[in-house]
Amino acid sequence: MDGAKGSVLTLANWTAEPVKSLKVQVRLPAKPKEAKSVQAGKAVPAEFKDGVLTLTTDLEWADHILLPR
Repeated sequence: MDGAKGSVLTLANWTAEPVKSLKVQVRLPAKPKEAKSVQAGKAVPAEFKDGVLTLTTDLEWADHILLPR
């Protein structure tokens, strides 16, 4: 979901096991200030290059990644 104040990325794990170090890439119109996991309550490692944000996070069952501008 994308809006004037930023974006939110919804992640769902449909496997029976947690996923460690899940790499996610998403094209965005602008570089976000940070990438923050709602589930973990903290920022996750992220890099923005050529309009693509690449982030890495652990995913137990579901999470939202906040991407404020």
